[in-house]
Amino acid sequence: HTQLTKERQQRNKAVKRLDKLIKNIIEQALRAQAAPPPDTKATTQKPPSMATKVIRPGNTAALLRKNRGKLPWPVRPGFISRKFGIGPHPVLRDVQIENLGVDIQTTKGAQVHAIFEGVVKAIAFVPGMNRIVIIQHGAYHSVYAKLSKTNIKVGQHVQANTPIGTVATDALGTTELQLQLWHGT
Repeated sequence: HTQLTKERQQRNKAVKRLDKLIKNIIEQALRAQAAPPPDTKATTQKPPSMATKVIRPGNTAALLRKNRGKLPWPVRPGFISRKFGIGPHPVLRDVQIENLGVDIQTTKGAQVHAIFEGVVKAIAFVPGMNRIVIIQHGAYHSVYAKLSKTNIKVGQHVQANTPIGTVATDALGTTELQLQLWHGT
């Protein structure tokens, strides 16, 4: 029991670090959306043929909502190993675990794909959760945790099914992605 309790405490610390990071990134993105646009007279603009694709926050969020239940799986193959919400610990009686996303077990070396079009807002390392990627879809953000490596860049525009990285395999041999979807904060 003591080893399991210690592992649970370490996981809880990792989850808290991840949640804090996600909230900070989302708050920054929302502040940036609310900020007035910069003075366009003082900046040099690219010619239209060189312009990058602009994602309109309202349109992307509306499209994401419209596609609820139809979004592609971020890993193939995979199955949900831990559901969203509060549930019992798999071994410790009378212990409840809160999961802010879904955990999806997959095969070693599995590629992770974006679930919807958006802009990569952050790539970070969180002890206990490995690498994470946060993609903004208007007012929504998808979070992919427990990656061993990534192959995208912050600021990059991605489409649904764009490969973004590889799922990590832990010391026990479990290859598991955590996917979270946030609306606002």
